[in-house]
Amino acid sequence: WIQETQILRALKGDKDKEVKKLVTKIRRKRKREKLVQSGQTAPPGTLTDAFCKLDKETAKEWMKSADEEMDGLTEQGVVEHDFTMAELEAAGVKKDKVTGRIKPIPLSVVLDHKYTDGTLSRRKVRMAISGHPGNMQKGVHFHETFAASPNQHTMRMLQALCVIRGYKRLSFDIKQAYTRAEIPPGDLIALRYPIGFRRQKDGQETYMLLKKNLYGHPAAARAWTKTRDAFIEEEFNKDGWRCVKCIMDPCLFRFTKGKEEVMALIHTDDVDMIGGSEEMMKDIMDKCDKEWGVKQVDSDFILGVKRIYKEDKITGERSIEMTMTAFIEGMHAAYGDQITKKKVSTPFPDDVFISKGDRKKTSDEEAKEYLDKGYQRLCGSLLWAARNVYCECAVGISFLCRVMSKPSKKAWEAALHMLQWMWQEKERGIIYRSDRGSAPIAFSDASNQADPEDGLVQAGFNIMMAGGPVVYGSRKLKHCSPTGAASHVEYMALNMCSQSVVWLRQMLEELECDDLIEEATTIYGDNKAANQLCKEDFISTGNMYIFLSYHSIKELEQSHMIDVQDKRTKWNIADVFTKPVDQAVARRLFGRCCGYVDFRGDGDEDDKKAT
Repeated sequence: WIQETQILRALKGDKDKEVKKLVTKIRRKRKREKLVQSGQTAPPGTLTDAFCKLDKETAKEWMKSADEEMDGLTEQGVVEHDFTMAELEAAGVKKDKVTGRIKPIPLSVVLDHKYTDGTLSRRKVRMAISGHPGNMQKGVHFHETFAASPNQHTMRMLQALCVIRGYKRLSFDIKQAYTRAEIPPGDLIALRYPIGFRRQKDGQETYMLLKKNLYGHPAAARAWTKTRDAFIEEEFNKDGWRCVKCIMDPCLFRFTKGKEEVMALIHTDDVDMIGGSEEMMKDIMDKCDKEWGVKQVDSDFILGVKRIYKEDKITGERSIEMTMTAFIEGMHAAYGDQITKKKVSTPFPDDVFISKGDRKKTSDEEAKEYLDKGYQRLCGSLLWAARNVYCECAVGISFLCRVMSKPSKKAWEAALHMLQWMWQEKERGIIYRSDRGSAPIAFSDASNQADPEDGLVQAGFNIMMAGGPVVYGSRKLKHCSPTGAASHVEYMALNMCSQSVVWLRQMLEELECDDLIEEATTIYGDNKAANQLCKEDFISTGNMYIFLSYHSIKELEQSHMIDVQDKRTKWNIADVFTKPVDQAVARRLFGRCCGYVDFRGDGDEDDKKAT
């Protein structure tokens, strides 16, 4: 609001288009920020709001949380207090290259409501550096910033392994993780206190000196990740322990001690473990607690995903069901009043095709209307749900993202359609069962409808383990077919699927799950010519134009990593990853691709039973 007001005052009636665009952008951003993605009560925007504009008891809770955050930073040696400008200079803080003076970086405050399964559990204050490019520059305040983050496929793979092996689970959170990493001596930074904490000495404003890593610093994630991994690899490779950091996902660690093993996937500061020994997992948590301080959390919830483990005491059969009920309820609370359809029968309208070329047909006014309504945030929320548990929505969200910068009314209504689908299916997600086989099995398919803008078709795949989807994807192929031959696009789709099969097999090899990859991984495709080309070196005038790189799938066949087999289109569950499907296909395949119905076999027996 301050930025907008200053700009409008400076304009004094000037109609400069660029400035008006900036004002519009600021207004749009402010409107989006008012939406609460979780669908719960929005937290206060500032400490002033938290302390002065709420009831007394709530204000006290925010004050306590703010004091605990500042005290925590002080006790851990993250910041030192009450430095004058002269003292900052003496400590070695770098001066701004333009002004020649020390420029303290503002310390911003983020207030958040923490929910557990949709219920408010605590009020959290996080103090972070305002590390945007206007305050901090690469080469001056920091250097490299890359830090690995977990692959979402890895998390699903671990749930499948947990069911297959009958492993236990344990999860914990590392307290104020970023602050555990040191700041290099030459990169010390001066920080300005936030409102409510500002101080003076002899009439001069004083500042903090940042001595350790802190949230908001552009290189904070990298510094913490390196500190974390160095400790783990040193501490757990002695006294009978062995720890290996995986190459295929550097956030996944395998611990062994004697005959026992534990696998841990680390989401920055959230450690999610499965293993055969509860005692071993407890030892890992205790060692991390001694080094950093940790808090054990419920393994049923992580990153908005609920994961319920069940075991039948009579049969011994195990299952894990993953859902996002609270997250979907939150989305619906934020956007549900704009949904016009009472019920939908598919995740995406089966008569809608969204092309990249639609952006040319959409006017600026129409795009602005739906951007202001929150199209980008809605798509971001739908994408998060699709990436975690709503695999049948993968193709629809791929369509919606094609017009992310310039949405039309058609795209907006399709996004609301998908939200309505998720709302109807909010109690359902994906499920893994111990009685549904263990070795990975893949399905591949490609659409026959090309995007008129670039001639590319949509392809998709789904790799199943323990009866549920572990790795899945829906995206455009990189090349078009010069002749439009179905066998060509299906062959390229098989190649795309095989790449993910290689990743999964190598991941399982790193985890020493050799029993799951003893045999070649079956990939089912529904085009016999494309399937045969994977096995035979048959080159004709009909396929001689295929790029050489796509023939790498032959090497995988010959090395017995994969085995491409035929599957009738009717029972190819990858069909739902290539195009919006109708109600009949949805009823036939969704249960299978999500794990609720056994996908093995061709399904004809199920048809006979239903009849």
